[in-house]
Amino acid sequence: MRFPSLPKRSEYPPLHPRRRLKQIAAIVRILRGDWDVRMDFRNQAVLNLMNSTNPGFVGMALAARFGPEEIRKAGVGHRLTISNAVRHYGMDWGQGPANELPTEDDLGTFRLVRSGWDVAGYVWNAGSNAWQIVGTLPGFTDETARVGLEVWSSGAFGGKTSCFYADNLVLSNGQMCLEGLAVKMFGLDESGAPQVEWDTVGIAENNRYIVTRSTNLATPFWEPVSGFLPDEGGETNWSGAAEGAGAAYYRIEVRP
Repeated sequence: MRFPSLPKRSEYPPLHPRRRLKQIAAIVRILRGDWDVRMDFRNQAVLNLMNSTNPGFVGMALAARFGPEEIRKAGVGHRLTISNAVRHYGMDWGQGPANELPTEDDLGTFRLVRSGWDVAGYVWNAGSNAWQIVGTLPGFTDETARVGLEVWSSGAFGGKTSCFYADNLVLSNGQMCLEGLAVKMFGLDESGAPQVEWDTVGIAENNRYIVTRSTNLATPFWEPVSGFLPDEGGETNWSGAAEGAGAAYYRIEVRP
């Protein structure tokens, strides 16, 4: 998922394997289950902003809010103290800065990983050419999370400017849910064969839609029943074989 109209940067570490997603604000940013998300950043304040008469700080983070109410939060970020230009990496578990690490960086890459009920935040350490752990916390039991860029500030800046840049928001591993994907038609034709039609929403170029089927929802086993269907704009549709006796459930997935 790439933020439009933001400067491209070439000095960040390679992120792979990766799935580039599109249109962060409108389409894809709800993730399900385990996932690994990365985002390049730059937190830059103008030099004349840095003086003791401007208390407070500016910050940005790659953050996740969990569950339908989005009450629980986990984020890995960068905070710049205005009065003395001191910079810190840190975690935000919804109660303010935690796990703070001093740094001289004003650009780099955030990484947020969910594994089971645990969430961990990392930053790229260019000196050691490796990911550096910032913090981890268990107890995130909600299945879904909304992931994206967050920025914040405190204090009065006297009309000065602070700039936040973000680019290359990448889902390196995980399962996404598609906001804006509306099924226009689902039903059975005269022979009992399932039919589904939906408007495409702009998935990554190397991904495809696929229709899967399960015979129960208590312990589902989703098996593919369609081939890979490309996103070519406009409508996409699929027709399957007629079902016999018993229930069957269908869903639309996106796979690389």
